Amino acid sequence: MKRSIFTICSANYLATAKVLMDSLQEHEPNSHRVLVLVEREWDNDRLHALERMLNCEVLPMSRLTLPDATRMAFQYDVTELNTAVKPFVFQELFARGDGAVIYLDPDIKLYQPLGELWKVLGEHEAVVTPHITEPLPDDGLAPTTENMIRCGQYNFGFLGLAKGEHVSRFLDWWAERLTDHCIFHPHHFYFVDQFYGALVSSFIPTLRVWHHHGYNFAYWNALQRHLERGANADWMTSDGKLVFFHFSGFVHDDPAALSRHQNRVRAEAGSAMETIAQEYAAEIACNRPHTEAYADEYSYSRYHDGTLIDIGHRRAYRDLPNAEKATLGDPFDPATPQRLNAYVDPIQALQAEHQRISQENHRINEDKQRLLEALAQANSQLSRISTLEDELHRCGSKLHEAQRYIEEVQISASFRLGRMLTAPLRLLRSGKR
Repeated sequence: MKRSIFTICSANYLATAKVLMDSLQEHEPNSHRVLVLVEREWDNDRLHALERMLNCEVLPMSRLTLPDATRMAFQYDVTELNTAVKPFVFQELFARGDGAVIYLDPDIKLYQPLGELWKVLGEHEAVVTPHITEPLPDDGLAPTTENMIRCGQYNFGFLGLAKGEHVSRFLDWWAERLTDHCIFHPHHFYFVDQFYGALVSSFIPTLRVWHHHGYNFAYWNALQRHLERGANADWMTSDGKLVFFHFSGFVHDDPAALSRHQNRVRAEAGSAMETIAQEYAAEIACNRPHTEAYADEYSYSRYHDGTLIDIGHRRAYRDLPNAEKATLGDPFDPATPQRLNAYVDPIQALQAEHQRISQENHRINEDKQRLLEALAQANSQLSRISTLEDELHRCGSKLHEAQRYIEEVQISASFRLGRMLTAPLRLLRSGKR
């Protein structure tokens, strides 16, 4: 059966995607590997050079059958657009003749082959992994069980589909919804492709929910899973070998944090979780010099005259009826902001600004927490140094006392008498030698 594995990213994410592609080359050398590049058209020479570096096919977004690529590129931010094209890629690969296709987020790394999943897709039309397999503690930390419900029952950073009638109907519906409704809402009233994707188990009756702890290991389920390094250097979970880890929201300058989206789990110093995160961060850092020449600014971030597109204008355009969007013409035209001002919802604009401020405040609080932890560690080290200095001082005092005692013994009459009495014995021993 012909099969493919694909991921989706923009140019700014290539150093991360290369980790995935390198791991796919190692563990899935016989599967066709595809990276969908969500950018404006690149020239063929540059695309082919990128393909050689990543050892995979690079499929430009422009070659997908999208209902209106320009409209989608304007009304969505970079994350929304990257997730909105997902069903269209499945359709493209099935149209080429693939019998089974697996999608993996670009911030995933494989540690073992996907053989078990390919077997499942030989018997089931779809395979998914749940975010969590038991409730999270109600302790005020994030994520919560409610967060996971709003994000969607299944994490679509991984999705396996086999060609079939139910899958075809699901993809047609999913693609239609994501053309205009692949929205990241600040309170998760919508959550990009996963909001509608959560219905996959209702629409595909032969779907298999894969609970194995070695698949889609991530920050949202890390509290419920065990990770250790085996004797042969394989990463192990309670269900067997770790097959792939999902480093969603990875914090490059603080790998132990695991993800910027949570504050529930922090990898302990020296733990398996810290080690795997540090190794992942090192791989991305090694990739940056190789991908730097391709890491352009997101090519849909500006109007044709170079002006940065305001998120409020993207949202105002998205909420217009499609017929009205058509009357505006090319949304990337520099005149679009003036035309959209009449549609910008001031409440929505305030909400967008509130979201931005909240995210910035969250980052500041995270930095503050890291500084407090570093300060606590530094104080602990200083306390230990002070204790060692006190111990050293005590040892020095005892040594000084011992030396003074020896000196007193050596000048005593009894010591001199003992030396005189033992002198013949010392002479006798030296004579024998």
